[in-house]
Amino acid sequence: MGAQDEEGALRSGVQRAVSGGLLSVDQEMLINDLLDLTLAAGQRAAFDAMDNSTRSRRLGEAIARVAAKQDLSAGVREIVQRALDCA
Repeated sequence: MGAQDEEGALRSGVQRAVSGGLLSVDQEMLINDLLDLTLAAGQRAAFDAMDNSTRSRRLGEAIARVAAKQDLSAGVREIVQRALDCA
């Protein structure tokens, strides 16, 4: 899988997580950053306005919320696995 295909698959997984209620729209930017996906301008501004401890806390909350769900899609499993690999 090429880098562009991987990015598309990751974005799709994040979008499914948001549309399925596993992640909030506010958490989307934190997961996108974790996965090294480019943030939209509005997301970048909100992300930059947070201090590092707030980002870390909110990212942990997002990961815990996703991990607590029992029926994880492949895209969401990828998000959780990457987050755990970074911990």
